[in-house]
Amino acid sequence: MPIKKIQPTVRRIQKQNNGKIGLLLTLVLPIPYHRYVNEINYSYYSNTKIGYEVLQKSSEDINIRIADRFKKTPHIRIAEPHYDLALLFHILYWIEEENYDELEKIITKEIKRIQGLDKLGKQCDIKKIDNEDNTFAMKYMSKKIIDTRHLSDWYKFHDMRRFAHSKGY
Repeated sequence: MPIKKIQPTVRRIQKQNNGKIGLLLTLVLPIPYHRYVNEINYSYYSNTKIGYEVLQKSSEDINIRIADRFKKTPHIRIAEPHYDLALLFHILYWIEEENYDELEKIITKEIKRIQGLDKLGKQCDIKKIDNEDNTFAMKYMSKKIIDTRHLSDWYKFHDMRRFAHSKGY
């Protein structure tokens, strides 16, 4: 999706989810996918595509667990390269405030299961985004898309999507 089409999509998603709170999930690859960990990592998996597929599968597994309990949980996902070009995903979910704790519990349980398979790094993070902070979170995610614009050919070369969202948008 071209950059000029992403901004209106992000604004439309934000408008449709006004009144809900957000859950910002950051998925990180484990250490073998990072080229540098304080020094050169000699067990580095040099295939970026494999790392993308691992994160993609992990996010799909999480979304399946969420769909088991909540039929429609709108979200957007951004793939962002780390400074050593290992990927991380930022996923922003919207949910009613009374369901937030249950959603967080489902995601945490699934992350621990995936981490047990050595498919996710220990630095995965979950943050609650209040209604007022949703605008900031959306701007942050939009900025990440624009900041990685110079990497468009890198994304294309590795056949990766920078931006994705749930059905219905």
